[in-house]
Amino acid sequence: MTTAQARELLQLHRATYRGYWQWNDDRIDWAMLTNISHTEFGWPLHVTPATRPRSLGNFPLQGNGSEMMRIAAIAATEAGLEVDCPVHDGFVLSAPMERIDADVAAMQEIMRQAGLAITRTLELRVDAKIVRYPDHFSDPRGVDMWQRVMALKAALEQAAA
Repeated sequence: MTTAQARELLQLHRATYRGYWQWNDDRIDWAMLTNISHTEFGWPLHVTPATRPRSLGNFPLQGNGSEMMRIAAIAATEAGLEVDCPVHDGFVLSAPMERIDADVAAMQEIMRQAGLAITRTLELRVDAKIVRYPDHFSDPRGVDMWQRVMALKAALEQAAA
């Protein structure tokens, strides 16, 4: 996409979602006036003269997304789900094959509830991808790295034999 196309797309977004952009601009102004911004649960961003307005505009989305992930991680652990790690805006779970479908459904509900805890009214969509043994998760962006790691692993195993 060219810079001109991106600018046009942003202008269209601003025209279509005026309420959101007014709210966002108001939050930026308030943060600049008070030198602080907070997530819904109080995590602060201290504003300095070096803080960029774009960072202030992104903070409510990024910060509250982080709050959702924290709530979901705690709730999943308390529910007995085996959370391996967070990945951007989701989690990797491990479970026995006979329980994976139920654990994924439980995690989706936990994430839905975490979203409602932050947004209060907006129910967020929660997708899932289940990978069953002996398959492994694969993303086109990581194929080269996966192949390198597997080659190194094979070389180490061969050297140890």
